[in-house]
Amino acid sequence: MRVRKLLYIADRKERELSPQTMGNLLAFRQGGEEVVFLNADMPESQIEKLSRLSVKTKVLSDVSVSSDAITRITKEENISLIVIGLEKEGEDTQINAVLEDLIEITTIPLLIVKENGNGESSEKGLFDHIIFATDWSASSEKALQYLLGFKELISALDIIHVFNRKLTVKDMRDLKDRLVETRKICLDEGIDAESHVYAGKTGEEIVRASQDYRGTVIVLGASTRKSFWKGLFDKNSTYDVVREASIPVCVVPSNSPANE
Repeated sequence: MRVRKLLYIADRKERELSPQTMGNLLAFRQGGEEVVFLNADMPESQIEKLSRLSVKTKVLSDVSVSSDAITRITKEENISLIVIGLEKEGEDTQINAVLEDLIEITTIPLLIVKENGNGESSEKGLFDHIIFATDWSASSEKALQYLLGFKELISALDIIHVFNRKLTVKDMRDLKDRLVETRKICLDEGIDAESHVYAGKTGEEIVRASQDYRGTVIVLGASTRKSFWKGLFDKNSTYDVVREASIPVCVVPSNSPANE
């Protein structure tokens, strides 16, 4: 799969891209891509570096950072991935409110990165170790298909399911079968995959799993519809993961375009 055109949104203009975020943007590079910057003052040195790597750049000035504006830009610019850069520490009311809206309404995958991320995962590539959280809803299945589009870049993948209700014997058997099936799909695509079950609050346990297995990015679907497994990944639990995770989080909506 190719990310032909990427929209990068900074939470504040005066901050340059960190080396980690630059690396995350370049993780999708195959040649001929374009990055559109919104709310970012790009130093000439960073623009030149992207140019040397055959990445075109476009800076949109005087555009308000709002969910309506971002939705309009994604259509006008034919964006295939939205990347939002956030400070790890502190809260920005505007950008977080926009992010909450986007999680609910976007049809374009979102990648949220923390500019001050730390730990071992920050020294690795974005796709080195995927934490894939699933509840087997339509959005989770779309997220899995999105992941498989990058299979050549993935070194390892951990499949995570969180349950927060009492399971019957039948539920447990169904859960085991679903995990085995999902793992087999990944193995058949040449991805080194393992599966794990956590119990508790969905967002908290996904973040815990990302720490346990030293993930480099969390991938999950987002939908307000209820699934067979009670629609665990609603807007609130998805945003909990985004807020609490110290590594990038990729949110794939169920109505996102099919992989190219």
